[in-house]
Amino acid sequence: MNDSALIGARVREARKRCGLTQRELARQSGVSLSLITKLEQGEYGGVRLETVHRLAVALQVTTSTLAARDAPEPAPESVARWEPVRRALDESASPEPDEEPTLEGVQAGSRRLVRHFRDSRFAEMETELPALLRDADSLVSCSVDGMQATARSVRGRVRVIAGSLMIQAWQFDAAERAFAKAMEDAGDELAAVCIEEERCFGLIRQGRLTDAAWLAIQRADDAEPRRISVA
Repeated sequence: MNDSALIGARVREARKRCGLTQRELARQSGVSLSLITKLEQGEYGGVRLETVHRLAVALQVTTSTLAARDAPEPAPESVARWEPVRRALDESASPEPDEEPTLEGVQAGSRRLVRHFRDSRFAEMETELPALLRDADSLVSCSVDGMQATARSVRGRVRVIAGSLMIQAWQFDAAERAFAKAMEDAGDELAAVCIEEERCFGLIRQGRLTDAAWLAIQRADDAEPRRISVA
């Protein structure tokens, strides 16, 4: 289904929910009846964003609700390739390593993964990330006293890397799971803001613009109440 046909199907669904005829929608939106008819029938070529916005206002929905593309599905080979990462994100599926990891080792692995991600070296990430996720879990489990917070911070960064990678692989459920786990490790507001920024990027890639906007506003309110978001 092309973009115009997808928008047309959403317009038809929203119009029926509102109990409007095509003629009534045309009158309320200022969009011609013939255009609405062709759009809903999937026979219209390219529809302008301005037109979509006028229809959205009349239908009392957001423009992005009508215009957003469906999130792409990951290819089967991509799902298989990154299965070890998804499994490692599930703590119950992560076996204990033979030896306890060190804070320095996990930190070094985290920095290395950031370089791999920046340089699109996904083969290296495929090999290293599952083990690093398990090591980060084990590091938190064996840390005590003041080292616990530091270990959780490092694990949070590794989880964010995993979530960002899953976004690139179009595996948004796994990305959201990684970010949710990273939020559990966020020790301060700055760390939480960085995680939510990545979550917003994932929502945008799915075409969920309204969800991304509200998430950004909510985080802005939490970080700087009634100042950033209101501005």
